[in-house]
Amino acid sequence: MDGELTDMALKMDAMDEGVKTGFSWVDKDLEALDGRVNRRRKDNDLVAEKLWIAEGKIEVLEERSRTKYNGNVKVSKGKLARI
Repeated sequence: MDGELTDMALKMDAMDEGVKTGFSWVDKDLEALDGRVNRRRKDNDLVAEKLWIAEGKIEVLEERSRTKYNGNVKVSKGKLARI
């Protein structure tokens, strides 16, 4: 009986260690995924900022073109054309 209890205790310890190892791997994977998500978020924020700046520059160029050509400028698909 004591031998069976010892075997059962050893099996339980082994299973417990296996579960701990499994959770450790999952934690590491989640940390790595969180790091990738944060990097992608920073990349997206940078692209959004560059887009915002570019749109502002386009507005300035459109206004300059309208002023230069007395309002005879049409914007079509991102291209300026005199009308």
